[in-house]
Parts: sequence; C-alpha cells; structure tokens
Amino acid sequence: EAMPGRGVKVCHRLDFRVCGPVVVASSQEMMRRIKRLFEERRVAKEYRAIICGKIGEVGTKLVVAEPLDGMAAESRVEVLQVVPCPHFGHLTEVALHPVTGRHQQLRRHCAEGLGAPIVNDEPAMFEKASQAWFQREQRPMPKALRRGGGQLFLQAVHIQLPATKTTASRDSAASGESSRTTLPLPVHSTSTSASAAAATATGAASNAG
Repeated sequence: EAMPGRGVKVCHRLDFRVCGPVVVASSQEMMRRIKRLFEERRVAKEYRAIICGKIGEVGTKLVVAEPLDGMAAESRVEVLQVVPCPHFGHLTEVALHPVTGRHQQLRRHCAEGLGAPIVNDEPAMFEKASQAWFQREQRPMPKALRRGGGQLFLQAVHIQLPATKTTASRDSAASGESSRTTLPLPVHSTSTSASAAAATATGAASNAG
C-alpha cells in the first residue's frame, strides 16, 4: 500500500546531534516490516566516536549493559585507535554497536558506563562520567573543552537489515545476504580524527587556562 502525496517515511531516528544513514519506507506495509525488524533487534548498526580517556588497548572489546531509565540497555564497544592528548591524557576512537535503542544510549553508556564521554558532548555528560573516570584514571575528570568546531564526535556509519524480497536486491536476496548501507566518514570522523582532536587540545587547554 503506497503512501500517495506523503512521500517516504523515516523508520527510526538518530540523536539530533548525530548524522548518518537512516532507513525510510515508501509504503505502509514496508514501514511495518522494517519497524518490526527494529523491534526484534534484527537490524545491526555501527557508530564511530572519539571518547575522552583510554579504556583499553587497540582491539579491546567491551560490553556495557547498564540499564537506562529503568530499561535494559546494551552497547558493544571496540577500541580502534588510542592517541595521546595533553588535556585528557588520551583520546580513543571506538566502534559502537547498540544492541538496544534507548534514548541517548551510546552517549550515556560512554559517559556513565565507561567514564569516557564523547568529545564535545554536553557538560552534563562529563558530570555523569566523573565518578567512573576517577575510578579508572585515579584523578579528577578534566574540564570539558570544545574542539573541532564543537560538533559531537559521534556518527552512524553502517546499518544492516536482514535480506527479504522487499529489503534487498534480487541478487542479495537470492544469496541470503543482508542489505547493508554504508556512509563514507566525513573529516571529523575518520580514523585519523582521534589524532586531529588531540592535536587541538594543547591550544584549547592554553586558552582555557
């Protein structure tokens, strides 16, 4: 059933400070099917972020399963790159895979669960991170600093739906492959962005002092 005059409909949402691919539907039936896939947790999503501090060596994989707002929540984290930073000690690039989809889940799990808020996140997130940060670093949480134009260093980069007759091409559906959408990373979220963010910290810290 098409939706004449109303165009495509967005099937899920991103945080207003996060950019990346989203899935849309051109019919009511497709929207119902796609939303059901999200509800059944059959859609795989990947984000990239730069977080403050060091949570492990490159290749470290973690699971954050702290409930949010009284609901179960789970995020999987992989360390991709760690670079020195004069203000935070280190900055870390991570791949984030949300298993559930709670409000601000990745930002809160990084801050509250890991004690490593995302670069340029709100001051409230840094406050929430302070206790876990102190436990890991054995020093107070440094003051939040804006860098790289102030944009949140978090972006959705991949989304993958199970292959069906209506969500995949004929070839991929025949082979049983999933339908995967990849978004090229912009400058602020490339694999060198942890280094770039750290490079601005000296000047930012000097200005703050």
